[in-house]
Amino acid sequence: MKKIAYTIGLLAAAVSASGADATPTSRQYTFTAHLPSGPTPIVTGGFTLLQDPATQTASLLDIDFTIGSTVYTTANATLVPWGSGSQLFMLYGNLNGSSIRGTTEDFWLHFNPFDGTMADLYYSQQGYAAVQAMGSAVTLQAVPEPAAWGMMILGFGLIGGVLRRRVRASEVRYTQIA
Repeated sequence: MKKIAYTIGLLAAAVSASGADATPTSRQYTFTAHLPSGPTPIVTGGFTLLQDPATQTASLLDIDFTIGSTVYTTANATLVPWGSGSQLFMLYGNLNGSSIRGTTEDFWLHFNPFDGTMADLYYSQQGYAAVQAMGSAVTLQAVPEPAAWGMMILGFGLIGGVLRRRVRASEVRYTQIA
């Protein structure tokens, strides 16, 4: 039983690892920023990217982020590579078309989708000065895909089965001598 469980686990790991690196995958992210000032001290949002680790490219599939009365969608938010030769990307929504001034509800989010690091979030809400959150004040988390959850549940089930089987195999039985 152990050999079967180990073999299935190794095969599942090999299949999931090779599939993740070979083709573009859809990944969901959530972000949280603790801003130093402004009407909203904690800003949260989420987005979904189609990422290709082989070519280090990404495209925006969906966004869930609201500033004041402005709801950002793929129609008014954009994802672009940021800087030459780096893996940073900039996700932004600029209603005034040029920069973040505090006269409109705009944002810039700099991050690396391939290793999950965040650089900064620059944010403005209408009528307030623009603020920037950097370093540990900004976090980015990948949301596990349903397939990853399935693999984890299957793995826990296999481990539980092996442990349960091991307990049964170690039971002591007494025989009566007549």
